Amino acid sequence: MFDDQVKNETEHGNFINNIIKEGKIVPVKITCKLIENAMSRYDRESSVFIVDGFPRNEENYLGWCENMRENSHIVCILFLECPESVCTERILKRSENSGRVDDNKGSLVKRFNTFMNETCPLIQSLENEGKIKIIKINANQNADDVFNNVAEELDKVILKK
Repeated sequence: MFDDQVKNETEHGNFINNIIKEGKIVPVKITCKLIENAMSRYDRESSVFIVDGFPRNEENYLGWCENMRENSHIVCILFLECPESVCTERILKRSENSGRVDDNKGSLVKRFNTFMNETCPLIQSLENEGKIKIIKINANQNADDVFNNVAEELDKVILKK
């Protein structure tokens, strides 16, 4: 989500890169502003947006609800489930070409810790409360199968198939 915008939003670029390198979560006001800027390029009445990797914690979710409530409606959260070892292998492979500051072993340990301590409890809470539809996808399969499963689930939710 931040890759293209970090390059274009020099005001926040170094700040964001330093945060994600440490496996931490970018402050929600910055994240929401970047998402809102990206969404503003399209007709919101006829557009559907997939926001990758968001929300990452309760502060993200509450900040989204506070800042974006009038501009958007959350239809569902896709939660891709995959063992840490597989994620690590894939991200380290991606690091060969990604240029991302957080695609390294040190940052990954921190990112997974944040994921387990902040993201997973949020998803569990939202699922238990029934506030938002949580769609869990088995991501421990090849990319084409993951893509097809995601597309099938999105068709059900967005196109009501």
